[in-house]
This record gives sequence, structure tokens and C-alpha cells, in this order.
Amino acid sequence: MINFGFFPSRRLAWYMVRLFLTRSIAVVLALVLILMTLDLLGESAKILAVPGNGDADLWRYVSYRLPMLASRFLPFSVLLGTLIAFVGLNQNSEVVAMKAAGLSAHQILAPLVVASIAGGQVISRTGRYRIQAVAGMAAVAIGILLTTLLDARSTQAQVTPAMVILGLGLGLSMPVFNVVSQNAVPQRLMSSATSAVQFSRQIGATLGLAVMGSYFNARLTAHGGTAAHITHEQLRLAYSGAIHDVFLVALLGGALTLVISAFLREIPLRTANHPEEVREAAAVAVA
Repeated sequence: MINFGFFPSRRLAWYMVRLFLTRSIAVVLALVLILMTLDLLGESAKILAVPGNGDADLWRYVSYRLPMLASRFLPFSVLLGTLIAFVGLNQNSEVVAMKAAGLSAHQILAPLVVASIAGGQVISRTGRYRIQAVAGMAAVAIGILLTTLLDARSTQAQVTPAMVILGLGLGLSMPVFNVVSQNAVPQRLMSSATSAVQFSRQIGATLGLAVMGSYFNARLTAHGGTAAHITHEQLRLAYSGAIHDVFLVALLGGALTLVISAFLREIPLRTANHPEEVREAAAVAVA
């Protein structure tokens, strides 16, 4: 049986969070320290060559440079930290123990990867991305809708279609918005547009988790899941009801995103470094 709780074990959840954060923070600190040292080796002479500059100016330069280095290499650090964490889990057979306890992520990760690869090929060959964005968000909305039909007695056969459709929708839609942002700005601003998208996603994920987590706790209390004397079956029903309410709110967000995606302006993809006037004229012709 698959465990339906978002955090099926508080101890396990905190253990995973601690494992992931410590590895990721260690990697980003190591990278920033090494890169900052190499940067100072090349720039310190230039800074100190200015009359009146001293150690205080070097530290000021470091304080200005560190945030940029940390933000630039944070995604790589998170990736490496995740890989290190999962390698450790695998070596200690902890992944096997989690799967034996009913925890599984392949139902959403596998279709997400497949859809991302297929969607990227479609965009690169056709140059059209609005249809894929709408189709992806529609699949996300349908997947969330199917999750609202689940309850504490749902079987794995009922859970799998919802997870597969949700994973397909995420895999189709997530890469599209990177392409949209990069294609909508001049080439010299492409890195800034990509950074803005990643920053928005990180902020949205942080705020979304906080809001949804608070709402889940509130609904769990409303369903009696925090009562002093409660049976195991009553706790399962309370968790099921709270998760159902969270999915209802997520369904509203998915439907709103689907409507917004339908009005997405489609600019032809770049095939060369054309002047901006040519691209704008092509965009008007397509619209």
C-alpha cells in the first residue's frame, strides 16, 4: 500500500530535509569559497591599485560579489547536494526501507521526465509552444481533479492515473516557460530572463509550501486529526479529508493557470541573431 500522507512520518520528513539541506549548503559554501578566492586573486591587485583603497575595500568587494556567486551557483549546488544525499541513502539501503514502507515517487517522476524530453523535441521542431503550455496545464488540472476524487480507501490502481497525468502535465508545461522568457527578450538579456523565471519559481515554491502547509494543518485540525484521543482509522480519515481540501485549493490554482496560459503570446523561436524589428514583425504576423 502507498502511504497517502504528504508527510507520512514527521521524523522521516525532518531527516530528509536535514540531509538535503546540509549537503546542498555544504556544496554551495564550498563552491562560493573557491570561486571567491580565485576571483580575489585576479581582482585584488586592481582594487588595491586605486589610490586610497585598502583591506576595507576588498571586503566590500567580497560582500558585493558573494550574493551574485551564491545565486548563480545555487541550482548546481542543489543538484549536487541532492545527488550526494541520494547516493548516501542508497548506500545505506535507506531507499529500500522507504519503498518498503510504501513511499514511492516514480509515478510522477517518470512521466515528468518523459514528457519533458518529448515536449522539448516538439518545440524545437515546430517552433510553437502555446499549445504545449495549454495542454500541459490542462493535464495538470485534470491530474489534480483526479486527486480530489481519492479518499482513505483508494487503491494504488486509483492513485496511479492521477499521478501519471499530473506528471505528464508538469513535464510538458515547466520547460515551456523557460523558452517563453528566453525568446521574449533580446539575446543580451537572455540570462537575466532565465534568472527571473528561476527566482520566481523558488519564491513561489517557498510561499506555496508555507501557505498550503498552513492550510493543511488548519484542515487537519478541523477534521479532528489533532484530537488527544483518536484511533488510527480516525487519523487516516482526518488526513484524507485535509489532503482532499488542499487538492481542492490546488485545483483552483491549476484552473487559473490554464486560463492564463491560453492568452500566452506566441513569438516565433529564434533561428539566428535577427534584428528585433524582424522578430516583432514576425510576431505580429503570427498573432
